[in-house]
Amino acid sequence: MKTQWIVKSLSALIVVLNAISAMAVLPTGKALEILDLPDSSRLVTAKAKKEALFPELVRLAFSSDRNMEVRWKALNLAAQLDYAKALPELRRALGQREWFMKNAALVAIRNVQPELAEQYALRLLTDPALVVRSAALSAISDRPSQATRNILWTEMRRKYNYHRGTSLWVRSEILEKLARNPMAGELPLFAAAMREDEMRMQVAAIGGLEKLTGKKLGSPYATLGEQKSLWRAEVARSRVAVE
Repeated sequence: MKTQWIVKSLSALIVVLNAISAMAVLPTGKALEILDLPDSSRLVTAKAKKEALFPELVRLAFSSDRNMEVRWKALNLAAQLDYAKALPELRRALGQREWFMKNAALVAIRNVQPELAEQYALRLLTDPALVVRSAALSAISDRPSQATRNILWTEMRRKYNYHRGTSLWVRSEILEKLARNPMAGELPLFAAAMREDEMRMQVAAIGGLEKLTGKKLGSPYATLGEQKSLWRAEVARSRVAVE
């Protein structure tokens, strides 16, 4: 009886020790080694150590003494290992001061829940960091709803999307997204954008006008200046008030 009791006790102890071992946090050095692996093998290796690795990845992601690359990789790998468990951490990252934490979180959410990512992206369109505003725009559908389109047209005019009177690149990115699937009633808006000085804005505006009207003005070899002149005349003939 005593022998059986000892065997049972040892078996129970082994189970407990295995459970504790599984819950143990992987040493930082080991976690960093996994993050240094190529993309093709990083996730496979991480999955084998998922329970021990996950909390260390979260710790690394929010460690201000680590560089951007480590923190970005750590946050995204945590999301790849267990998205549901990582989601609260991704939401926390969206509120961090560092632009790359916001961008990394947005990428991770977009990979699994693009609709949720778009909700957060709309909030980040007003972020102080230009790179965050640009990343937020990338997370918005190429077929935005009317409400989202209204927001995008408004954001395109915001003062923070200019620098000393010069249009910042995010404005042309906004217009390019709007021009992919223009909606009825937006012709005056595209016509107004065509008048801007930046070439990329002009090209995007003409693209929107072409899709709206089903017309391509001028020869295939027409210069941008010639196309603008033709479109100005076309808009004038249509008697649409340019905003």
